[in-house]
Amino acid sequence: MANKLLCTVCNQPEVIVGTETEGSRKKYGLACGHTFISLHLSDAVNTCDTFELKRRGFNRFSKKRIWNLEQFVGNRIGRDGKLAFVEQVIDRARNYYKKYVKVGDVVVKNNESKLTDHK
Repeated sequence: MANKLLCTVCNQPEVIVGTETEGSRKKYGLACGHTFISLHLSDAVNTCDTFELKRRGFNRFSKKRIWNLEQFVGNRIGRDGKLAFVEQVIDRARNYYKKYVKVGDVVVKNNESKLTDHK
């Protein structure tokens, strides 16, 4: 049964006469005169993992709604469409700012400073 394929036109198992291969495409010639084409297609889907944390300040009912601590860690799709790893921390209570961005193996940004100096 290894040298036979089911002909989709005749609905009968037929003997393979010839084979041609082009990349992921295989073309089989069958004894009945028909041809059978086999394709192999594949694709991959990447997922993004993110973690975001926000902590309120002491003034709970502020009209500005300023967070005391904001932290973002994870993968994000950049403006150029490439997947980038981002780690960002904004700590207003300790006057601290950090941003680290890495695309592939290249570090694009690595800033760590006071928040007042960042503005």
